[in-house]
Amino acid sequence: MQEDFQAAASARDELAALDLRARQLELGAARAAAASAGVLFRVGAIVRHRRYDYSGVIVGYDPVCLAPDSWCELMRVDLLPNGRNQPFFHVLVDERCRPGGQTTYVAQENIAVERAPREVRHPLISRYFSAFAPEEGGYQPGPLLRQAYPHDF
Repeated sequence: MQEDFQAAASARDELAALDLRARQLELGAARAAAASAGVLFRVGAIVRHRRYDYSGVIVGYDPVCLAPDSWCELMRVDLLPNGRNQPFFHVLVDERCRPGGQTTYVAQENIAVERAPREVRHPLISRYFSAFAPEEGGYQPGPLLRQAYPHDF
């Protein structure tokens, strides 16, 4: 059973990496230009969800919500003050808050900088980040994130 779990976790990690790469290619230069106007958080920042009170680290963002309509309806995105027309962040959720290596897609208005950043426990941390830098409020992104979000650094 343990081997099956490890294979599933590895497949999940690979899918997450492929999803990130697909988003990078899809948005390209348009994302960089749009994101620079209004994005309040950078890749590597440790944030806390204002409503659900979990913390995590940002591994990516979109200048507006790119989730399917069905997801937006389920999550009631259109009821938010800024709706879909605000940056949305991909967040690796700290396993001390929510076990299982969760990743969330969160509206900018629903997160805030973590006041006392601590290392995030998540199985994908080493894939995206080179070091924890508490004096910078989070993590130092690795090469993949630096290439995808060069304007953050």
